[in-house]
Amino acid sequence: MQVAVAISAWQRAVKADDPVEALVALWEAIEFYVSGTKSEQLFTKSFRQ
Repeated sequence: MQVAVAISAWQRAVKADDPVEALVALWEAIEFYVSGTKSEQLFTKSFRQ
């Protein structure tokens, strides 16, 4: 489901006339595409404080 929403956002970016609107749609596409992705922590808790 998230991939379908990501593709929809990407299509909005391609069709947008306004560059800002296209940029926002691209970021939405990236956000939806990676929403279920897990990654390891880059920084330890003590380093972040």
